[in-house]
Amino acid sequence: MPVTMKRLLDPDSLRALSRGCAILGAGGGGDAYVTLLQALQATEDFGPVPLVDLDELPDDALIMPCGGIGATTVILEKSENGDERARLREHLQFLTGRRVAALMSAEIGGGNGLLPITWAARIGLPVVDADGMGRAFPEVPQVAMHLAGIPVSPAVMTDERGNLVVFRTISGHWMERLERAAAVEFGGAAASTEFSLTAAQARGATVRNSVSLAIRIGEAIAGAGGEPPDATSPPPGCVFHPRCPLAVDRCATEAPKLRTVRPARLVACHRAEEVLAGAMTGAGQSLGRSRPDGAGGLAAKGAPAAWPAPADSGDGPRAS
Repeated sequence: MPVTMKRLLDPDSLRALSRGCAILGAGGGGDAYVTLLQALQATEDFGPVPLVDLDELPDDALIMPCGGIGATTVILEKSENGDERARLREHLQFLTGRRVAALMSAEIGGGNGLLPITWAARIGLPVVDADGMGRAFPEVPQVAMHLAGIPVSPAVMTDERGNLVVFRTISGHWMERLERAAAVEFGGAAASTEFSLTAAQARGATVRNSVSLAIRIGEAIAGAGGEPPDATSPPPGCVFHPRCPLAVDRCATEAPKLRTVRPARLVACHRAEEVLAGAMTGAGQSLGRSRPDGAGGLAAKGAPAAWPAPADSGDGPRAS
């Protein structure tokens, strides 16, 4: 059945996504520029990737969370050969007996937020607007799927040479230990998928709309005027006020205090409540507000309304 998409991940949105992923990664998840180059090349060769909402997928649609695992510095020098994503999908389909309907970033932070887009372009699948954490995480079980009770197994790892390992472990912590050891033997980095789940499960076991959030962050950064503040000689008031489109007079004289505005959410902004409520018009700009078309201000020009459902790719490899 056709799947309605939120937007096409075209070059402009990929560049914004890369900036947003770098912010959300806070240094983790791998280099977002290298994976941006990969995604740009893949979408140029095979076409832009559709971003879909979990609500648009059938309840039983199989989603494959995926990304790189290992040392981020190694990944910069140890390039993929391009076949990793197909091996992961084919073996997961063989192990589960079901077709993969969409890919998902295991973590939106850093390069892993973009890597599934490269893979999705090459195999003709959409990417779901969700991930496993909303940030970057250092260990396999530190994701929302683990907290929601989604089984970590079966997991599949592969490298650029074609080596492949299937893991079935008793817990996420054991998966972390074994996959990390395998990544070392693979040369310090590999590609992997864990916590495969249905769309129905993902609606309550993932961080939703994180891809759209990363794009909005990237667009806000690109649209910000001025230069970042000098850490050795910060301006008075809020250090971000010279380039903040929402700054008011108070921001230039009074430094905001860190405070709680929502459960488990601390911010230092004089206009935090307005921002969270969507009433962001202080400097004549509206940052991140939803558009009437429901695309959150992110609709791609000329994007078709629907994306065809993935075709059956066969039974996958057989065990020897």
